[in-house]
Amino acid sequence: ILAQVAFASAQRSKFELCEHTMDMLSMSSSRLDHSPPVVVVIGCGGETTSRAMFEMMAQKGLRTIVVAQEGAWIASLVPLGIVDKLVTVPGMWEAAQTDGLANCVMQKLEDEHVGHVDAVYNAFYKFLLLAARVADKLGCITNPVDAIETCIVKSKARMRS
Repeated sequence: ILAQVAFASAQRSKFELCEHTMDMLSMSSSRLDHSPPVVVVIGCGGETTSRAMFEMMAQKGLRTIVVAQEGAWIASLVPLGIVDKLVTVPGMWEAAQTDGLANCVMQKLEDEHVGHVDAVYNAFYKFLLLAARVADKLGCITNPVDAIETCIVKSKARMRS
């Protein structure tokens, strides 16, 4: 699957890559109880693009849990059944994307009885590092946290060269 995703990323837009990944997730569910795969989405981008992505995920039968700050527009999609659950993390937008914030997200997911998570998706570039940290803690496939941190923190990237 990872090779297919890597190949797809070179060929497709972000939305198409997300759709391709969600297709693979929905086809590869190995749950004994045949429940739908659970995708945790960290953050939410602009309403127009993100709404289309969430609608696509719902059409593919994925159970979508969104982690966002209180008051996020995404809350309007829960009663419509497009998003299964909104898990709010106060101050998430302003907080540094540290391991401490990832632990806070993990606790919120546990408090909300989310259960097994099949994938973590980053819906907004600001939360790329947080999504990687959460995916790593959940045992989901992700890029190494230190590699992502090196890519997004200029001082670390300069030290590597």
